Amino acid sequence: MDQWMTVDDGNAIKYKCCPKCKTPLTSTQRYSSFIKQTLQDVYAVKLKFFGNVKENEEKRAELLGKMSDLEKLTNEMPASALLLQKIVKNLKNSVQVVHKGRKITLNSSLSRIYLSKMQVLENIIKSFIAVKLGSATVIHVAIEDMEFLLNSLSREGNTMTNQEISDIRKETNRFSHKVQLLKISESDEVFKAKIYGNSYNKKLYETIYYKLASISPFQDAADEEIGKNIAYLSKELGTYVSQIERQQVIQAMKMAKGHWFKCPNGHYYAIGECGGAMQTGKCIECGVAIGGQSHTLLSTNRHAGEIDGSAHAAWSETANNLFNFEGFLNG
Repeated sequence: MDQWMTVDDGNAIKYKCCPKCKTPLTSTQRYSSFIKQTLQDVYAVKLKFFGNVKENEEKRAELLGKMSDLEKLTNEMPASALLLQKIVKNLKNSVQVVHKGRKITLNSSLSRIYLSKMQVLENIIKSFIAVKLGSATVIHVAIEDMEFLLNSLSREGNTMTNQEISDIRKETNRFSHKVQLLKISESDEVFKAKIYGNSYNKKLYETIYYKLASISPFQDAADEEIGKNIAYLSKELGTYVSQIERQQVIQAMKMAKGHWFKCPNGHYYAIGECGGAMQTGKCIECGVAIGGQSHTLLSTNRHAGEIDGSAHAAWSETANNLFNFEGFLNG
């Protein structure tokens, strides 16, 4: 038995057991030194896994602070993001000192899991908010994609391996790219002209779409490549303004139809008064010449009827002919 007590268990931290009946040796005077050493090793492991009370309470205070910031971000999300709201609420309850009259126990392992979940949720929300989607249909699609990702955080239990955390973070990057791609596709006629009207851009867009829709694990190499390609397509679109944003700008400017124009690179600007160009200037986006002289628009510039739905510029041959014709009828 003395020889058995000195046999190496492969660095496993556990009680020695009787070699015949497998009963753990927890109290015996003869082998008390072995038992004490085992108890010390077990306590060290528990301390590392669960942490001490003071450290756990400090970590709880840190988590509650991050939880408050996360709730503020959640309030900026659409009301239809119900699963997100549910997860944030449950997560908040998990880090409270007392919930429903029951004291909530917190240890270092749970703290790590809760912190990882908060970081993932923060990244998801910021990815959604950053692109400022305008179309209700596109927002609905984005929320569906988001909820598919959130399902991995809403499951029962508080266990999560390092590999699972890593996988969720990679999928969060995939979601971020999906939302950016939705923003590009939201650009209606601008999208059709600059993306689908160009064979290279069209192929690039479709390639990105299928890679993001793939069920294969999202790798770091794909993350970097897709990020560069989406940045390229966004640049191709120039300064894109969504339909909702356009309506807001038009209402704020209080201009009649036909006052919007665009430079050779597709950047928009407005001409006040009668809508006829009386001076030249520089585009604030790319620096090329805009405007014109003597009510004549520069040949490189174009009327931007897509902004306000106008068929022609406010000051143009068509507009003047219509005005004269109406005057003739009224006369």
